[in-house]
Order: sequence, then C-alpha cells, then structure tokens
Amino acid sequence: MSWGWYDDSDYDYEYEEIEPTADAIIIKGPVSARSRRGAIGETWWGEQWVAAMMRLGDARLDRGKTYARNGRVKDLTIQHGMAFAKVQGTYPKPYQSSFALQTFKPGEWNKALDALAEQAIYAARLLAGEMPEDIEGVFNEVGLSLFPRSRDDIGFDCSCPDWGDPCKHCAAIYYLVAEQLDVDPFILFHLRGYTREQVLDGLRKRRGSSPAPEVDTGQVDQPTAPSLDADLATFWQPSADFPAAEIPSTPSHPPMIARLGSPPDRIESELKGIYQIVSERAMNWPEAGNGNGDDEDLPPLDEALAYFLEPESDISPWRLDSQDIALLPDRDRRFEGILVDAFGMEEELVSIEIYLHDGLCFPFDALWRDPDEPGHEEPVAVLGVYNIDDRRGVLLNVMRGKKKRRVEADQLWAVDAGSPEATILDDYRYWIYQLHGLTPDDEGW
Repeated sequence: MSWGWYDDSDYDYEYEEIEPTADAIIIKGPVSARSRRGAIGETWWGEQWVAAMMRLGDARLDRGKTYARNGRVKDLTIQHGMAFAKVQGTYPKPYQSSFALQTFKPGEWNKALDALAEQAIYAARLLAGEMPEDIEGVFNEVGLSLFPRSRDDIGFDCSCPDWGDPCKHCAAIYYLVAEQLDVDPFILFHLRGYTREQVLDGLRKRRGSSPAPEVDTGQVDQPTAPSLDADLATFWQPSADFPAAEIPSTPSHPPMIARLGSPPDRIESELKGIYQIVSERAMNWPEAGNGNGDDEDLPPLDEALAYFLEPESDISPWRLDSQDIALLPDRDRRFEGILVDAFGMEEELVSIEIYLHDGLCFPFDALWRDPDEPGHEEPVAVLGVYNIDDRRGVLLNVMRGKKKRRVEADQLWAVDAGSPEATILDDYRYWIYQLHGLTPDDEGW
C-alpha cells in the first residue's frame, strides 16, 4: 500500500449551516457514547439500528465508534428525516456531518397505526413507552420498515474529504443515535416523520373506537397431581404421557445469517461451517451425561474460528474492531486495517491513537526505557492513553512507583511479550521508525 502523504492543506470545506426544525430534538454536546468498549446498542432496537448500518457500511463504522466515544461530536440534532452534528476531525474547524432517512407519508403512517392498533399487545406496550420486539414485522406487513434496509432508504453527507460512505464522522453520529434510541425508542418514529405524541394519540383514538376484546371467564380444568405419599419411589419421575424432549435439527441456513442477510467478503460458507460445528456439539451434549458429547470427529471450534486470523484469509482486516486488529498475525494486514481511512500524517497519527486506545487493555505491566538515560529500564503500570502531543506523539499515563507521569508510547515495552499490548506497542514503534524514520524530536511530529 502507499505511504505517501495526502495533502489537503488547501482543502476547502466551507458548508451551509443546517438549521434545526421546530420539532428537532437537540442533545447538547460534546456528546460521548456511554459504551466505552465493544458493541454500541444495549436494547434490541439499538442493536437492530446498528446491525442495519453494518449491512450498508464499511470500515469507517469502527472509526466512527471511536469518534463517538471520544467526545468529537458537538451538539447532536435529531429531527424528522435527519440527524446532524459538527464533528471534530484533525483540523481546527469541525466538519458538518449528517444522515437523512426517508420519512413515511401520512397515508403510510395511517396504515401502520391501523395495523398496530388491531393488536392490543402492541398498543399497550407502546402506550407504556416500550418497543415490542416484533414491531418491525407489523411495519413490513404494510410495506414499510422502521430500520434502514437499503441505500435508497438512507443517505450520508459530510464536508470532510473522505470518500467513505459513510465516513467516520457520519458513522459517529449514527452510533450516537443508536444510544439515544436505547433511552427513547420513539426517536425512531421521530426520524420516520411522527413524534411520540402523534404515534400515541393515533393509537389512543384507534383503540378508543375499537371494541374491547372478549375475555373467556370459563373455568379451566386443572390437572390432578398425585399426593406426596402416593408413591415416593416414583414421585419425581415424569408420567407416561409426559412429552419427550425434542432437540431441533440443525438448520441448513443459520437463523442469524437469514435474519441479517449474507455477510460481506465471501465468508458466508465459513460462517455456516462454524454454525454447523457449534450446532453439532450442542446436539451431542445431552448424549454423554457428563457434558462431554461424542465430538471426536468434529473439527475443534478454535480451529474453525482461527480462519479469520490466518494471513491468507480473504476477510478484510478493516472490518474488524480496533481491539481485534492486534490479533492478526501479519503486520501488513494490521496496518491495512489501522490506516484504512487516514489522510496524511496527522490522520495517520489519530488512527494510531485510536488503535492504542481501543486495543490496549488497561492496566498492564510494562518496562519504560528512557532514551535519554542509557541502560535505563524501569517497571511501570500503564493506565491509559493521555493524548497526542504535536512533538512527542502518543502519550500514555503510567504509574511509576506511587507517582503518575506521562510517557511516550514508543518508550514502553509490555512485560508479556506475547500479549496484544506488546504487538500494539511494537506496531507503534514500527510506524514511527520504519515507515517514517521519525524520532520524537523531529519536525515531522
């Protein structure tokens, strides 16, 4: 890959300010994601929102997750058909980023509300402020979808020079909206064109004109249970007519793949193989009594999963989360994932900081070797990423004895040489010395 600098010093990213509408929901910033590691989206609808984006997006989604967590998003505005914010990049002036979602027409909303009101459980849960898990099916029945399902349904726009669609700045907004949905699922209706009040008022009117459901007040026959002293030897055994437990057969098409659609990068067959192995192990589980089913002929699960970490695997490294990139054994492939959307040295340095921030598991033990003191080596505990210094690069907070201090990341070596922390710190040194021939005092910083 090319390591040349992308010169955007003359890039003009003037833009016309987006004005919020009267119905806009404005979250004052800077806005930071509550989730600090792993997935964003705690509720099923938050997870579905993110899953919809994963089907449409690319590498910038992971970078956007880090931007969302690092407080780079200014005031977040959510209104009918749109969410937008200013997002701070590596340059002083923030970018204006947004996504637009198709709103439903009034006639479409009427059909959806009619369908929801027909079933008391949907109306009851929505009126209680909850989102029924199968509500998407109701919208699908009238030809609609609450969640984005195609490129015709959602569009992204940003004043940055990144060609990604979405770019990491738009992805950051998308992730933050997922967390807002966790708190208030009615924001999803708001984005589709109806406020919470419009949805609830529509349901109340429809339910108010509907007849109350009939309630069967008849007596239910209760099964007769044997007395305790009838036969203590067989009391805890199931009766003869007790239905035998049935273990479902292994599906040929895993439900998760069927639900989310075909995965990218031609890995569907590999995922199906892993599902098959897991399912067969589960099927064999009860046959052994001790939990060790007869699985001698099955390939080890870790071998199946290891496919994704092999150097020759065709899965794109930039589809991995930042914290997983260090598991790739090939350095070139790691840097392909780290620097996928970096423009010039400043952007590369930010990407490297993200790699350290998300990949390092704090605290961990390290050796600090100060280049200004020949032969110096001192044990320290690394506590976290401090920031980026214009001349010193990425700085880490460490505990030295009973005192805290900031140390350049390239001066630290993880005690556990086989750990991801050791790999990440070595990659950082490689980026400085091998790719750019820099030292911390060079003007290149």
